[in-house]
Amino acid sequence: MKKWKSCNSYMSGNGVPTGIAITVLAYELFDVKKTYDSYGKKNVYDDFDALRTFVQKLKKKFVLSYCSDLSFPFCSVQSSA
Repeated sequence: MKKWKSCNSYMSGNGVPTGIAITVLAYELFDVKKTYDSYGKKNVYDDFDALRTFVQKLKKKFVLSYCSDLSFPFCSVQSSA
């Protein structure tokens, strides 16, 4: 995620979430996706679904704002509080 963000972010400067910000958001938003395989008697983890769900939640955190002092729109991350 962090490397992808560095290569694909449309934001620049202070608007780009730092690596630590993504880590904190992952701690807050990430959910393990697993099912129980009764035949194999073990949990089966779905990493792709877990990542997809995390990214969807992460995208919902961003809000497009406008600052008259800057005279252009920018993105910010909503606080959980």
